[in-house]
Amino acid sequence: MTDRNAILFLLVISALHGLYNTSMQLYEDEAFYWLWSTRLQLSYYDHPPMIAYLIKLFTLFGDSEFFVRLAAVACMSISSWYVFLLSKEVFSNDVAWLTLVTSALLPATFMGYTIITPDAPLILFWSTSTYYCYKALFNDRWSNYILAGLHLGCLMLSKYTSVLFLAFLVLFILIKMPKSLLNPKAWTAILISFVLFSPVIIWNYQHDWISFVFQYSHGTTSEFTIHPGKFFEFFGGLFALFTPIFFSILLYGTFKYRNWFFDNKRFYIVLSYLFPLLFFLYKALFKKMELNWAAIAFIPGVILFAYTVVHYKLWKLYKAGAVISVLLTMVLLFPSLFFLPPSLNIQDRISGYKEAIAHIQQYIAEDDVLYSDRYYRAALFTYYTEGHPRSYIPTPSTYRPFFSLEKTKDFRAMPGIYYSKIDMINELKVLFNHAELLERLTISKKGFTEKVFYIYRCN
Repeated sequence: MTDRNAILFLLVISALHGLYNTSMQLYEDEAFYWLWSTRLQLSYYDHPPMIAYLIKLFTLFGDSEFFVRLAAVACMSISSWYVFLLSKEVFSNDVAWLTLVTSALLPATFMGYTIITPDAPLILFWSTSTYYCYKALFNDRWSNYILAGLHLGCLMLSKYTSVLFLAFLVLFILIKMPKSLLNPKAWTAILISFVLFSPVIIWNYQHDWISFVFQYSHGTTSEFTIHPGKFFEFFGGLFALFTPIFFSILLYGTFKYRNWFFDNKRFYIVLSYLFPLLFFLYKALFKKMELNWAAIAFIPGVILFAYTVVHYKLWKLYKAGAVISVLLTMVLLFPSLFFLPPSLNIQDRISGYKEAIAHIQQYIAEDDVLYSDRYYRAALFTYYTEGHPRSYIPTPSTYRPFFSLEKTKDFRAMPGIYYSKIDMINELKVLFNHAELLERLTISKKGFTEKVFYIYRCN
């Protein structure tokens, strides 16, 4: 149970997940974020730019699904390492190792290793920020404050949800260490973090604060009508996210461990887990909350969970929970082995696109432009077409403003191939001088929903 073996453990886990990732085509949003990485900006409409920068870094070695998702593998493994270090510092080596092993068993961890989204850098820098802010507050060294500022800046560049970490940190300092507000080292860390975040502010200033406005409206509601169904759907989903027995143990530890408020170091861990969790539970009363948004709460939450198991000797219950967690993870990894219907197969949503785009290649002439009806289908069209030519969305769509350039294009002068999942012939005839249905393509795969694609030539 040494640090060296913990690193070896993470390397093995990383290798297994990396190997698995080669077997899956890209999800819709993954292709979209990959597209960002081919056109780097200071920020983007949906999120800050860290996801694009990381994908760009790892795809310098190749642009296959393996390299696109290598960013997710790196983020999850490094995050696990820092959670291991923090749990050992606050509690013990036994707790740290149980934290590490438990994290590897969770189905949510598998999803984090497999799908590259802004949640990957968010989880990474939430973990590193939790560690370095802890070191800064309790060791009061310049090096730790500088590192805390750097990682906080990277956290803010990852996803706007990072504001919850800043809120937790301020709340902890006000309750436990108010004198830290007079520490010049702390203000230096704050300055460093905001300098790193400044490109996002500049980009939003240049684009009428569109990203801030979009994300605020996306995560909030002006109506304060309580919806119990949405709340219990979200609360019940947390048992699936952390698995039923494990989440029950975590809740038990939260209420059983009554002295955590009087131990500053342990209070830091508990508050960093409870603050985002209670925030999303509160928001779930009024608006549908996505489960992946709450994943950040379980970064420090798994430390409290591991301490609860070790301190109260809940080993039999832990073993039962581990079995359930492994089974759920195996179902996610290999859904076809469990004969799941397509509605329960997480891979069903992406099946068929790669095959459809490969089939479409026979229709694409040298000067043809690629067209589609949705931003994610357009991104997949670009990714899976040789040479990665840019794709466009000429028809009315809920496309993201990343494609806003298309409003100025004269598509009548740009002949090409258009594909969609619904019949768009009438819309295309209005937009272009001529539109012709080339094929109604059906992709059938055992264990997956049958997918139908419409392929048109427009000129």
